[in-house]
Amino acid sequence: MSSDECLFGIPLKWISLGAMILQTSSMVLLLRYSRTRELGDGHRRYLNTTAVFFSECVKFLVSSIALTMTSANTRLEIQTALSKPLEIAKTCVPAFLFTVQTNLLFLALTHLPGAVYQVTYQFKIPVTAVVSVLLLGTRLSRKKWLSLLVLTIGVASCSFPKNKDTANFEEHRRGMLTGIAAVFTACLTSALASVYTEQLLKDSSTSLWMRNVQLSIFSAMFGIGMAYAKDGTAIAEYGFMQGYSPLVWLVVVGQAVGGLIIALVLKYADNIIKCFANGVALVLVCTMSFLLGDFYPDATFIAGSSLVVASTVVYSLDTTLLDAPAKDEERDPERDPLLPISHNKT
Repeated sequence: MSSDECLFGIPLKWISLGAMILQTSSMVLLLRYSRTRELGDGHRRYLNTTAVFFSECVKFLVSSIALTMTSANTRLEIQTALSKPLEIAKTCVPAFLFTVQTNLLFLALTHLPGAVYQVTYQFKIPVTAVVSVLLLGTRLSRKKWLSLLVLTIGVASCSFPKNKDTANFEEHRRGMLTGIAAVFTACLTSALASVYTEQLLKDSSTSLWMRNVQLSIFSAMFGIGMAYAKDGTAIAEYGFMQGYSPLVWLVVVGQAVGGLIIALVLKYADNIIKCFANGVALVLVCTMSFLLGDFYPDATFIAGSSLVVASTVVYSLDTTLLDAPAKDEERDPERDPLLPISHNKT
């Protein structure tokens, strides 16, 4: 498929980015609520590790259906994929990283308010840019580097939201360090997994949905392993689906949809544009927090939001990005990408 392909006259790149912004902003608040809401007597909170596993199962189901609907010959495509065990093995790397990342994000939102989490998570922007440069040989213009810097300053300016419930903030103060550490680690795993997956999607003839089927299978395997490794005792005592409710299943499905949307963004856009979409989602999360009475914007927030919008426009309008690996004669031998890239799709 071409990155210029359209749906109803709208480029798929912008459709996927819009869907990602909507999903990210809504899921932050929903997941946060599901992990912190008060439970009645005798009720247990669901285990985030089992939710990650079920999300991968849903992702596998949706990807399999999409593969069947979009493939001209599903059986032949499956046989072709199975004939390339090395290509399948490559999928284990991002699958493991994505599984770790998702578990970390559940942990982070257990301890951090939604807006604080969303702001802190924006540190993956420079991390993703550096990883893209090192692993894929991506070259960014000075204007794009500047827009990345401005975006980072913008989201940092929004910083920690003002919450009137200072007692509640103090109550969760000890968990803040755990949450922030989880976010920082998730930033690194997200950058590595996303860039690696981008290379797999763009440098291989394997279809998007087949790649997602492979990713979800391995992620589910890693997910159930992590569930029993981390929460084996609780699972043995109270069951694998303890604490599940319609709200939890909504979180599970939402997480699965988010993973599929990210795959579409990686296919039709790139990782750094994805980071800008997360910056816009930050503004929406804070806005929704305001509407819910949990956040009250000040001049700093408005200024930061303006920087986010301005940097997004500058990034989008700048056409000097060389997002493909540099040709051999254009490369600095001392700065070759660390991730081998084949120019012939296999």
